[in-house]
Amino acid sequence: VSKSYFIYICSLEISLIFYIQLKYFSDTFTYLNCVLQHEKLNRGVWRLLEEHERELSKKYSVNVEIRMVYSKTSKILPTGATIPDAFIKTISYGNKNEIYYFKNEIPLSTDYTKYLIKK
Repeated sequence: VSKSYFIYICSLEISLIFYIQLKYFSDTFTYLNCVLQHEKLNRGVWRLLEEHERELSKKYSVNVEIRMVYSKTSKILPTGATIPDAFIKTISYGNKNEIYYFKNEIPLSTDYTKYLIKK
């Protein structure tokens, strides 16, 4: 795997529910639930958006959907793994939906609201 990418577990269940209940963590850890994401994206603005999700979950029932965007030009590693071009994250709570679009690259900002494409 390239130094710029690492395997990221893209499941809100793990970070919000099963992280707290560590005994269930191994039950949800599977490579079917993983995707290659740029480390600067994951450790920066993506992490801050996850903190926003945690704050929302204190007041609302929160549903998160993460879709990967692939194209004919998506990079394929020698292992056969394909790196997504981008991610679309939909956060639903109350009667609201927030939709974010992140290119799978070094983010230009750590302000996740700059990636909001629909509220």
